[in-house]
Amino acid sequence: MRFKHDEVSGESLSKFGLTLEKLKESGNYNRLLNGERTNVVSTHFFDGATARFEQGKFFLQQKDNKLMLMYDGMKASAAVPTQYKGYVFMKEEKEALNKLKHLGRTVQMVDANGEMKPYFVSIDKETNTMLRWEVSKFKAPTTLLGANVSKDQQAMLKEGKPVFI
Repeated sequence: MRFKHDEVSGESLSKFGLTLEKLKESGNYNRLLNGERTNVVSTHFFDGATARFEQGKFFLQQKDNKLMLMYDGMKASAAVPTQYKGYVFMKEEKEALNKLKHLGRTVQMVDANGEMKPYFVSIDKETNTMLRWEVSKFKAPTTLLGANVSKDQQAMLKEGKPVFI
């Protein structure tokens, strides 16, 4: 587990109309603790003036030594910006992201420390949110769909290239 149970604030969950029990029942609690995004979760809560009903994915993020519950709501369509984290998307790349939901290669982007590093870029198929993953944190699988993945195929995956199984 990447995060510990006692690090997850019940108060932050309740702000979104969530409970530990609801997350555990849906199998999303372990996903949060593992540092993953949840599956799509339906929430309803009252902020004192307005009742809100939403669907989206939640994830935990470390910020200024505090663990924060983050939310990505459902969007009707993906909005790929022209520039993001120091990378300028070309028209063809924007079209590929909207159509394929991934870029098909890695790109250099600025990390939280201001350094340029290679990232995978994709669009979440359920929320239409743009996502990025640092390549150095990606571990290529040794098997995929029951087939062995060779070292060459693993290297291709780390470059963001397609691998046919």
